[in-house]
Amino acid sequence: MSGHQTTNSASISKTLNWRCKNCGEYESMTFDIPDILAKYDFPQPRLCTKCERAEIEAANRRTRRDQLETLADQAAIPQTFRRFDAARGNVGLRQRCIDSAAGSMWIYGARGRGKTLAACQAAMDELEIGTASVRFARIVDIASTLTDRERSPYLMRELLAFRVLILDDFAAARVSDALGQRLYALIDAVYNSKTQRRVWITSDVAADAIAARFDDANCAGRIIGRFKRMVSDGRMAVISADGAEWAGSHGKR
Repeated sequence: MSGHQTTNSASISKTLNWRCKNCGEYESMTFDIPDILAKYDFPQPRLCTKCERAEIEAANRRTRRDQLETLADQAAIPQTFRRFDAARGNVGLRQRCIDSAAGSMWIYGARGRGKTLAACQAAMDELEIGTASVRFARIVDIASTLTDRERSPYLMRELLAFRVLILDDFAAARVSDALGQRLYALIDAVYNSKTQRRVWITSDVAADAIAARFDDANCAGRIIGRFKRMVSDGRMAVISADGAEWAGSHGKR
């Protein structure tokens, strides 16, 4: 550390010289201080400018990652589907879902094709850039609450409070009359939404094939009718996890 008197008697110039603890590079910094602090022993910086900037950026990334995890918790997205491994995942399906996220989606195909992961990856993308609130719900997990007369209204309000609703494994099991009515109510609320609400559905069959799994064929027909209208209106993309894509071509995000 060195110092010298400047032409302004009220201040002096100080210079700090140090070696970065990370990369070992030497750096110096000169600054003016009031002369009354001339004898103050200023602490040596720990890092060079480049390493300090890198540490700040790393801290910011950790903060953003923690914030994203909190949003994913609120969305009830399972931990399994929050990360994507390009070496093992269905890269094409993931990208199609992200590209189609501006509207509703019917994502169908055989089990193990990465449908749920692709939908959740699109959801994580939405959460990260802050474009929408998201709620994930596996049908088998919410079926008993949806069909309970006392609890159903509360769950319906909760699910419809979010801009994006992911309904996982739609009609994977037999759909009772009561469950079918509640599912229709959810789909109809999205269909009639004036706030650009979206529904992303995963299923092992195409939309037309779900009727065989409903106890109430008329209810299934109404749900399929809503889907077909949303596709024809350009509000829903129908995406095959097996490679082929049949879609109502709404704009990509």
